[in-house]
Amino acid sequence: MSSPPATRRSFGAWGCGRLGSHDVELLAAAAADPDPRVRSQAVGSIPDPVGDDWAFAVLYATLGDLDEQVRVSAVSRLGYTGRADAVAPLVALGADRSRGLTPDPGHGVYAAGASVAGAGRVLFS
Repeated sequence: MSSPPATRRSFGAWGCGRLGSHDVELLAAAAADPDPRVRSQAVGSIPDPVGDDWAFAVLYATLGDLDEQVRVSAVSRLGYTGRADAVAPLVALGADRSRGLTPDPGHGVYAAGASVAGAGRVLFS
């Protein structure tokens, strides 16, 4: 269970994304937080990286996070972008069963993969 300060940081990351701030610098720092709930909220709050290489780099880096929920958040954000360069890392993650994701429609993983040039069929077929 998260400590009260971690819970506050998690809500802060959530609020940053939901209230329209989309401060990539702040969210990138939160994506490196020691608490996985904070990292997951931060990653899920990063704005669409379609025109932002830094946001894309942060999301790409978090595909390798040790926590599955953080990786799910990264897949969801990358999967809904229109960037063609998001396909290869998503396919690689899906193919690597040692650090891949558990297919779960409730987490948006199928939808995320399906929205990136059919990657969902490759990720979880």
